Amino acid sequence: MDNLPFNLDRFLESGNAELFNFQTRMLVNDSRSGSFKNMSASDAKDAALDNLFNKISLYGLQEYFDESLMIFCSSFDWRMPFYTSINRKNTRNLIQFDKYQIERIADMNAIDLEVYKSAKEKFLHVLGTAAFDKPKLKRFRLINRPASFMLKTYDWVNNRIRH
Repeated sequence: MDNLPFNLDRFLESGNAELFNFQTRMLVNDSRSGSFKNMSASDAKDAALDNLFNKISLYGLQEYFDESLMIFCSSFDWRMPFYTSINRKNTRNLIQFDKYQIERIADMNAIDLEVYKSAKEKFLHVLGTAAFDKPKLKRFRLINRPASFMLKTYDWVNNRIRH
């Protein structure tokens, strides 16, 4: 087991395949065929976007989490789930990125960045249509805020009772 402190440079140079256009490879369904290696960047981007836009029913974006939930709920006839965010950044243990590291990550994921740009553009278009219920989103956010507090309190009490 490696007990050395985390070294971002060593990690970026590890050759870990998941560091290289992972989302595009998943959208191309490269897990079995290995076809991604034989594709040009343009072909990989086109194949990923074709699958995302034409073969996947819906997708969401993490930074538009509430909007994504609303689209899923509306499309699948789900009730809006109240939630509390538990996977938040640890401000006491942040990784400091140098400019060259950010550039390296961007270079390693250039196709992903292009796919994301197109996906975000299309997603934002959906949010701008009359079909997206903006007042409902506002109501949900107003209700979810206190509901989130209650969920956290419930979890805290439940954990205290169990232990």
